[in-house]
Amino acid sequence: MKKNKFRKFNLGILSLLAASAVAYAGGGYWDYRKVCEYETITVNDPVTHCSYSGSIYADDPSIGRPMYVTSTKKLDNHVSCPAEVTVSRVRKVEVDDGRWEFVRFTGEISLTDESHSYDSHEETQVIEGSCRMVKVWVPCDTHRGCQGEP
Repeated sequence: MKKNKFRKFNLGILSLLAASAVAYAGGGYWDYRKVCEYETITVNDPVTHCSYSGSIYADDPSIGRPMYVTSTKKLDNHVSCPAEVTVSRVRKVEVDDGRWEFVRFTGEISLTDESHSYDSHEETQVIEGSCRMVKVWVPCDTHRGCQGEP
């Protein structure tokens, strides 16, 4: 009879230890946290598109052929495009029969088109007046325990 009571007592301790381990593994604590509602809005940023084209010439005056180039720029806000821009390109050119060199071409090209538009993107923001303090259950990290527990 006494043996039986001892077994029940051991089972009771083992059950209590097992329950404690499960409670710790899924443990946590109550804390107050700031909770806010959010909304996604579309933001339209004004931009100006500038297109340019024209001929530029080699830095080496012995190369007489110009290079025709185009260029585009996108400027923030709705502003006026510069009338001209300076551009530079490098091209492999045959300078003598069978001899090729990389030659730099530089010059100013003129504005050919200007247009205005908007670049759209989405942003998430807090809905004004939606924040409140809420009591929430904060689970513990099973490897580190409840470090943030008050």
